[in-house]
Amino acid sequence: CDLYTWIARGTRIVLAENRDTILRDCQLVQPTVLNGVPYFYQKVAQSLHASGKSQQTGALLALLGGKVRLCFCGGAAVAPEVEKLFAEQGLPLLSGYGLTEAAPVISATSMANYSVGSVGRPLRDVEVRLAADGEILVRGPNVMLGYWRDEAATKETIVDGWLHTGDLGEFDADGNLRIVGRRKEIFALSTGKKVCPSAVEQRLAGSPYVETACVVGDGRSHLAALIVPNPQALKKFIRENRLWVWSKRRAVTHPKVRALYRAEIDHVLADAAHEEHVGPFAILTRNFSLETGEVTAKFSLRREVIAKNFADDIEAMYG
Repeated sequence: CDLYTWIARGTRIVLAENRDTILRDCQLVQPTVLNGVPYFYQKVAQSLHASGKSQQTGALLALLGGKVRLCFCGGAAVAPEVEKLFAEQGLPLLSGYGLTEAAPVISATSMANYSVGSVGRPLRDVEVRLAADGEILVRGPNVMLGYWRDEAATKETIVDGWLHTGDLGEFDADGNLRIVGRRKEIFALSTGKKVCPSAVEQRLAGSPYVETACVVGDGRSHLAALIVPNPQALKKFIRENRLWVWSKRRAVTHPKVRALYRAEIDHVLADAAHEEHVGPFAILTRNFSLETGEVTAKFSLRREVIAKNFADDIEAMYG
């Protein structure tokens, strides 16, 4: 998206030094357009909250260099609380949707059709329809010819010219596409209810105290969550409340810290369906990492690896 837009429009593209220097780099180059994944925008929102200026008009624009006109978001779902903050600050997140097999954009949001929680409308010449179970099917010139030397996988993925994305979606009243979840990631609780874990994780990430979260509970009677705390926000809370903390383990097990996260979880899930509410939770002392295979390069969770690496924490929550 960056490369071809750069070539087609003759704009200048700037790559940040690394993900920890992005806000500094924004001050240096004063970009007019930003293209990022939800994790980046979540960190920007947390920085704004930490500065105490989240309610101050123009504070977000200043944080991003002062000249940003458009913010594009893709790669995963963005937390409602983060999207709400950007919209209130006059820089709505224009989300898009796609996958590699569709080269890679299927739908995109513009300022004209912006709708909170949607990924916009299909691109020109791209057809999108929903299967009986809600799976998103795509047909158009952007769809791949097939997987390299894997005829079986190609036949399974492209049926009668339609690309089966594996994603579940719905259209709103304005014709905008909304992503509900992944077919293979739907949890079936022992109560018979079905839950999309990524939708719950998306809400949890909206708390300024949460860096990221992994929801578990497939086959169980209720959901539980592995919570990675936002280190800066947690340190500030500990300092302001003068808590006696002498280690990372004590920081995440202190009763007042536990109470804080219980309240945050309940707050962001207040209007969620009953089966989407999180019961027990564990606050982790480290983030999920690329090196351990727990996340992808765009920070999507690898659930099987996380379940294996944090098996003791998961069993303790349900014990």
